[in-house]
Amino acid sequence: MKIRPRLILVFVSSILPLLVLATYLCISLIAEKQKNFDERLSNIAGSAAATVAQELGNTLSLLNYLRVTQASRIDDHDELRRVADLLIKEQRLANAVVLADPFGKMLLHTAASPQQGLPFNRSLPLYEAIRNDPRPMISDPFVGLVQSEKILAAAVPLRSNGQLAGVLAATIPLRALSTLMGAQELPDGWVVAIADRRGAVIARSDGADPAGQRIDIAGNGGGIGFAALPAIGRDHAAGESLATPEWRVYCLAPSGDPTPFLRHSYAISLIMVLGGLAAAMALALPPIRRLDIEVRALGTLASGHARQLVRQERFTVEELATARDALLASERHLRDREEQQRSTEQQLRKAWSEAEAARREAERAGRTKTAFLAAASHDLRQPAQSMLLFVELLKMKLRGHPAAPLVDSLQQTADSLHVLLNGILDISKIDANFVRTDLVSVELAAILRDIKAEFEDQAAARGLSLRVLACDVTIRTDILLMTRILRHLVENALKYTDKGGVLIGCRRRGATIRIDVVDTGHGIAEDHLDAVFEEFFQIGNPSRDRKRGTGLGLAIVRRLAAALEHPIELSSRPGRGSRFSVVAMEVRQRPSGSRTIASHGPGADRLPLPFPDAEGVRNPLLVIVDELYVRTAMCTVLTEWGFDVVEAASHQEAVRSLGGRRPGMVIAEHRLGDGESGNAIIAAVRERYGTDLPAVIISADLSALSRVAAAEARATLLGKPVSLHELRKVIRRELQRS
Repeated sequence: MKIRPRLILVFVSSILPLLVLATYLCISLIAEKQKNFDERLSNIAGSAAATVAQELGNTLSLLNYLRVTQASRIDDHDELRRVADLLIKEQRLANAVVLADPFGKMLLHTAASPQQGLPFNRSLPLYEAIRNDPRPMISDPFVGLVQSEKILAAAVPLRSNGQLAGVLAATIPLRALSTLMGAQELPDGWVVAIADRRGAVIARSDGADPAGQRIDIAGNGGGIGFAALPAIGRDHAAGESLATPEWRVYCLAPSGDPTPFLRHSYAISLIMVLGGLAAAMALALPPIRRLDIEVRALGTLASGHARQLVRQERFTVEELATARDALLASERHLRDREEQQRSTEQQLRKAWSEAEAARREAERAGRTKTAFLAAASHDLRQPAQSMLLFVELLKMKLRGHPAAPLVDSLQQTADSLHVLLNGILDISKIDANFVRTDLVSVELAAILRDIKAEFEDQAAARGLSLRVLACDVTIRTDILLMTRILRHLVENALKYTDKGGVLIGCRRRGATIRIDVVDTGHGIAEDHLDAVFEEFFQIGNPSRDRKRGTGLGLAIVRRLAAALEHPIELSSRPGRGSRFSVVAMEVRQRPSGSRTIASHGPGADRLPLPFPDAEGVRNPLLVIVDELYVRTAMCTVLTEWGFDVVEAASHQEAVRSLGGRRPGMVIAEHRLGDGESGNAIIAAVRERYGTDLPAVIISADLSALSRVAAAEARATLLGKPVSLHELRKVIRRELQRS
């Protein structure tokens, strides 16, 4: 090949990667825009579906609330109308409540006046469906006989003695669904639509009449695809399914979004590549011509010198052959090295891919494990709760019996299992992001008083002092999570202190408060300062003695502090003691609308066994738990303490078991069967027997939402598995308040 083509080839090969890179960047930008477009469609559809599901859930919750609270007065139509009118004002979808018999005869319609006659719509498919399958459901759209507009109905069955006694429904105008969809933030020309399981459009965000319109998606299984929407005029759609009812919520974009842009981008990319190549050639030709002339001149000069060298016989033929062989050997060696390098690179890429796949699989397995443990906490805590109660019963029954030491050993084992189970579930729930924080203004002194009252007897039994310095400050934190952090720190300090004691105090540092837990214990070596916050790490306990704990307390402290954004500090000297500190923001003035929470005093924490004044409680304790073995264990313990106990598994059973007697207290589990909740039952019992009735809710869910719900219900929330010490303390405090 001549020198000029070679030079051109070298230059083009050097500029070609730049052109390929430019093309790749253009295509990447196009793909990114397509991805963003698809994600925006999906996000809007998902947000709209979540809004619809939430509002439909609120409507069904309203009906369930009316079914539970008004069950005994369902024939009092005036009272039912009054309560329903108050509650329906808070609904964004429902505008009326309807009471009908099982055959569709309307007995009450809040949108009609009491004097107005009500129609008899026996042919409405909703009543036929609920007679065949008596469960909460959402109807198909129909024209209301009272409201004279297109509506649909959410309905729940009313049962009496196991038979369908009627239907309680809420009417939802289709215009309300359209208004709800119209509240979504949409780009110009985009539409959110709701379609039933047959694809018929029910409501649209633009308020247009959906009559006769259908949505038929052709794409990747209901995700981003193209929709045949002649009546709606949109070519791109993303859908999100609802479980109840069987609807799909679609976000629809105009056909001009984004197809022309993609076509233009591809054309622009091709023009850029061709133009760049042409420009490179135009710029390269003049230098190549000059270089060609110079190289030809150099070649002519070299030829002359070569001929002269041959004439002078400086090199023999053998020497030239040897040089040629050496050059060929070097070339082969270079090719071998390049081949080895390519093989090594392939092996490295394969190993990296395998390592990356293993890492992703390990992360997925870890997330699956933590999510499973966190979600299964209720089912795991139930048998632990029963075991603690039954062990306590055995201990009371066998007091003084030769088998009493065996029961003591069983109780130690049960307590160790309790601590280990709580620790593992707490860490799993935190890692799975199941823990939510509720930051409020909290008086620190109240928390420290409770901590001192809880641990001062334990410290005194070991000959240690427990001092709490005055901390008259207000911090912004989650009171429950902060109490758990300090409880773990104090418990850890007492565990590793043989003489001296533990000091709890606080110190102001600028706008923050540092809460210190200082002990005179063994101390921690510098190389273990980070390791003590790892799971199951314990200093000086290689045999895993259960009396030294499980090694999960400080791991929980670190995770809870991270969730609250409270820094943790540790300072320690071996043989001299340690200082664990939690840093929180100080609230110098109470913010407008904020809550300042103060815990109860320590006087309510001491409670002997059994209750010396239980016989003075005239009214029975009402225990509502749906799990038979848990209910049996708890009722047996309360009976042994001297209380008159009435047990039930549901609200209706509680009413029958009480037989008109007013309970002295209600102890209810948060989550019950058939969709009932402890909060709703407590409200219903108070409605019948008085609003001053004390109540306790037992739940495995201690999230911020559950705590707020318990506070609104004016009930004390206890976490599962609840210890008898906690149960005694709460019962004593609630009885003293009443």
